Amino acid sequence: MNNFAELSDGAGAQFLVRWRGRQEGPYPAAVIEVKLAANEIGLLHEIFYNGKWVTIRDYIAERETVLRAEHQARDDEDRLARETAERQAIEMEEQRQIALQNEGKFKTTSQIQRETTSTHEPLCRTCEVGRLKKLNQYRMSVPVVVIGYFLLVPSAIGILLNIVGLVFYLIGAGTVVSQSATQDKGIAVLATTLGSGFFLFFLVVSFIGGIFGWLLIMKKKVLQCTHCGAVIAAS
Repeated sequence: MNNFAELSDGAGAQFLVRWRGRQEGPYPAAVIEVKLAANEIGLLHEIFYNGKWVTIRDYIAERETVLRAEHQARDDEDRLARETAERQAIEMEEQRQIALQNEGKFKTTSQIQRETTSTHEPLCRTCEVGRLKKLNQYRMSVPVVVIGYFLLVPSAIGILLNIVGLVFYLIGAGTVVSQSATQDKGIAVLATTLGSGFFLFFLVVSFIGGIFGWLLIMKKKVLQCTHCGAVIAAS
């Protein structure tokens, strides 16, 4: 059984007690609680409450219902207040994030115009806000550019080595021809011609490979918007 004094309107609340027509009291709620615990009175005893006689059992049930409803109302009110506070906090955080994103990602037209007033860069026709800035970009895709460098670098080295080799070969061959006997000079000249042709052949091959590699890594001039990033070919 619940505490009678706690169910009443304070421990100092007083009640008249009646049993089979005999009336006693008034007793404080704490005294009635003691009498109930000592079995001096029972739940069928009546008390005078709100202008009428009710049994202690009905009084306790009514007070439990009322207090339970009050507790539930307070819990609902607290829960609603927490949910409202949490929702407001979430909305404020979302607004703050949106404000930060707008501040970081977007500039006003006047700000961009002030930043680009001193330049002669044309206005972007896509967003009509940013300016078109000249850039150099590869004409080909990245894999093709890589292949171009693989062709260009060895070809440049091959051209250099073949030129140096040809020069030294011609110097050595000229010495050999000048020192050869008259009857052997024809053979020496033929050998020199063939050796020079060997160097010239690889020199031409390296040169063609270098030209092809250079074509693959060539760049083109484009115009890119400083605001929206649009890219157009430079006229």
